[in-house]
Amino acid sequence: MDMDKLSKWLSNSRIDPNDPANSELVYLLRPKGGGDKISAPDYFRLEQLQEEFNFSTDEELANDKRLQILELREKEVMEFRNMKMVPAFSHELSPDIFKEYNKRLDDEAKVKDTESDSHRAVVTRFMQRVREQVLERKRAAAHQKSLQDIIVEDSVPNIAAIVLNLGNVLAPRRPLRPRRKERKTVSGQNLQDREVKIMINITRAYNVPCRAVKDHQSGEGRTSASGEHKVRPFFEVMFQREKKTTSVAEGPNPSWNEELNLPFRAPNNDYSSTNLQTVNDSLYINLFDEHVTDVLQDDRQRGREVHRRLDKKWLGGIQIPFATLYSDGVIEGTFRLESPAVLLGYSREKAKKKTAEDSAASADNTHVSMFITVEPSLGMAPDLKETFESNESEELLNAAAKYMEQLEKSFPNRNFTTAAIDINGKTVFVTKYFKPLAPPPTVLELATDLKTQLENVARYVSLIPYISDSVTFPGMCDIWSTCDQFLQMLTGDEEEHAVLLTNYFLYLQQDAYLCVGTAIPEGITAYTLVKDGKDVWIWNAMKGEKYKSTDIFSPLKSIGCLINDKNIWGNIQKFNQPSRMTFDTNNAKAWKPFFTSSFPNPGLPTVQPENLLYFETDRESVRDLQERIEQYLKDKFEKSWRPRDVTRWNRNNMQTFRHLLTGLESTKGKEANNLHSRELENVASNYKLSGFTLNMPYTDNESIANTVYATGVWENDTPGVEFALAVHVHPYPNSVYSIWIYVASLERLRY
Repeated sequence: MDMDKLSKWLSNSRIDPNDPANSELVYLLRPKGGGDKISAPDYFRLEQLQEEFNFSTDEELANDKRLQILELREKEVMEFRNMKMVPAFSHELSPDIFKEYNKRLDDEAKVKDTESDSHRAVVTRFMQRVREQVLERKRAAAHQKSLQDIIVEDSVPNIAAIVLNLGNVLAPRRPLRPRRKERKTVSGQNLQDREVKIMINITRAYNVPCRAVKDHQSGEGRTSASGEHKVRPFFEVMFQREKKTTSVAEGPNPSWNEELNLPFRAPNNDYSSTNLQTVNDSLYINLFDEHVTDVLQDDRQRGREVHRRLDKKWLGGIQIPFATLYSDGVIEGTFRLESPAVLLGYSREKAKKKTAEDSAASADNTHVSMFITVEPSLGMAPDLKETFESNESEELLNAAAKYMEQLEKSFPNRNFTTAAIDINGKTVFVTKYFKPLAPPPTVLELATDLKTQLENVARYVSLIPYISDSVTFPGMCDIWSTCDQFLQMLTGDEEEHAVLLTNYFLYLQQDAYLCVGTAIPEGITAYTLVKDGKDVWIWNAMKGEKYKSTDIFSPLKSIGCLINDKNIWGNIQKFNQPSRMTFDTNNAKAWKPFFTSSFPNPGLPTVQPENLLYFETDRESVRDLQERIEQYLKDKFEKSWRPRDVTRWNRNNMQTFRHLLTGLESTKGKEANNLHSRELENVASNYKLSGFTLNMPYTDNESIANTVYATGVWENDTPGVEFALAVHVHPYPNSVYSIWIYVASLERLRY
């Protein structure tokens, strides 16, 4: 546009600037700077009078608390996503409404500032992008409503329901064998003023370690054979830093049958199913030995006075995520306690008879029988109504739906699966997740024999941190990641661990399958099953341990189906317990295959990559991580756990512990107890030593601190007590770490 010609036209036309019909033209072409020459604006605007309608600036809008809350609620930020009512004016908001939100942001910023591993930082950003994608899928599914979601009405009774109810009334009463009634679930809005608690009923324990007595001939510890009690065990349960304990029992096979209740507080007092799925707390169940020490110094007063101190020594424990308890509702059975590789001052009673078929988990571990639930029963989030997109053929999807319908109709209590949801929200046939994949070369080179290689590969997979899909992808269904995505995120649940281990075993030419079933304490889970001639081994990919299918202490309690890269086999046998099953998949009376001669496998392409990429972990970052963990735990001892007591560190023994830790990863802690006792013999001659080792994958410093806190070693308040703490980080490829911690208390002996 030629502004000079337009200016001449405006002066020659002599239009009336006061005429309302010409107001917009005069306003648009008004002279700037008080001159006579008109000029076009340097911006384009559809509405010339926009400035008159700007009631507030962009800065004022950005700082408005009410608008911030509305925006955060729309984005479904944890602290605000379930806020139903937002005040109409900003001054009506509480001044502390952003306190929890800002605190969480500050904690995340501190973690990023102290993060020395660049790969971990990349993983954090990748996980954030994945969460945003999944959240978009969830929002789309939330708007799909069915008739039952809108209209709630009682179903019309039929003859079958009436006959069933009459049968329950006329059923014989068996007082000595009562049936547990199904509890009614309570919705989140009805829990605001009610007390929610976790109920733990501990029945008994088996094979508890006993105090060792020095054998001067062999120099090793042995179990006491005297008439005095060799151990006085009791359990301590902890959740959200609340603790409860059982009474003290006696002997290596004690019985309690006691009920403990712990309060549960939901984040932001929000008991909705969406918020409960994101709870990342864990229930810690720890076994201790109560040790009575006589502290009376004057023997002349022994007949009149009693001075004793009660100490507790940690013997082992188990950690159950709240996400597992919430999804299962009830956890019941016999659990194996996680016992430390080195437990100074204790040993186990020798088994009278030990055969070659005894697995490592049967004879050398402590087990406990208990029942855990949440009272009242919390309702789970409803399944998504969305039909996910899929690249599979319509024929395959219809056959899968028919196959699932037949199996679930005949065996409603078994777990079957034919399809999974990938990280992009698409339905994928499960056989496409399996393909032989090479493990890290440095892991295979640690051993030459196949048996040890399998154990090392399982060890590597078990060190990848576990996190439930309900925490990673809140509000969504179970999502299966591919193996390269799993190694990139460095977190996953049972399916990711089992799929990766199965693919590794297929590469090592093992007859391996993914086994879908139920286990304790996981509930619905996935294990890896390997056929070795006549033997069938069940591998727990989360722990890196294997069990024989006939082992009564195996955590896998039922099997629904087996899956590999060729087919799916549904269990149609009478029994679903592994010890009572046959694993001949060619037996049509025991296993129902998906692909048959009438419907053969069309050669589905895999979703796994051609090869997995591995890189060596930076040694400098490993040393830095080791120092940061040790300093973090020391600060917890001195400032958080023992603020009123002086914490003295025994520097000499800390150096000894660091030296002993370096050799534990190669042996996985096996047969290390007697070796460490001999190495610390000089220390034991001057100190009363009570210590143990802890081993875990690396997630974050707070998780490590919670595990150490639960052992109670920091509670020793004996005058003059000293502590020793050492940390060793063993690196594996792709920033996978094995964390070893040695912690002990030392009391100087008086002669």
